[in-house]
Amino acid sequence: MPRALIAHLPQAVCRLATDPRLRRLSFTAGLAAGKEPTALCAGLMKRMVKDLAGHRLVMADTDAEAMAASAVTAPYRNTGQVCLSPACFLVEASAYDRFARVFQAAARTIAVGEAFDAGTQRGPLRNGRRAAIGAPVEEARAHGTVVEGSAPSGPGSWHASAVLTGLAPAARGGDAEPFGPVALIEPVMDLEAAITEANRLSFGLAAYASTGSPRRPSRYPTMGL
Repeated sequence: MPRALIAHLPQAVCRLATDPRLRRLSFTAGLAAGKEPTALCAGLMKRMVKDLAGHRLVMADTDAEAMAASAVTAPYRNTGQVCLSPACFLVEASAYDRFARVFQAAARTIAVGEAFDAGTQRGPLRNGRRAAIGAPVEEARAHGTVVEGSAPSGPGSWHASAVLTGLAPAARGGDAEPFGPVALIEPVMDLEAAITEANRLSFGLAAYASTGSPRRPSRYPTMGL
């Protein structure tokens, strides 16, 4: 068993990946973390089911303001640690400003605090995740715009709900699943461009589409990843 891999993986994952009695391993994490158990399983020709990469929600000719107000809860649910929740929103250019404005305003109002405090809507990150989430946010400050709500400043893995906009497609925030309270909003020219951008990544887990036209689903029966 490669020691370089063992040093980074929890003991339980190593045991499951290398136990010859188990025929399949299901693993949920980010892309970087998924490479190590994949390598261990490969040594035993063990089948593996991986939930690893980013999520896309394609916005089309829908009510941009209403959709933004509804969708803003998704990337911050369970502190942004829900695999099937969309973290990246691809918005058609004509609706981008309206969607982003409402989404950003709503994200700033999310109450972050202790679980038993009245009014709390979201809690802290899992211990040790603060630095991993903060890195792409800080990078985004140099290449785009970051809008954040508030979070407690005391002890604990607190992180405000963040919205990243104005980033280049190849920016770090658009290529990796944050698995934390971070949402990315990108403008696209049309639905074809949205599908191309969503499929730019090698891996994907879920894709969602919102449209006010009954014709679009029939034209694109499989949209996104």
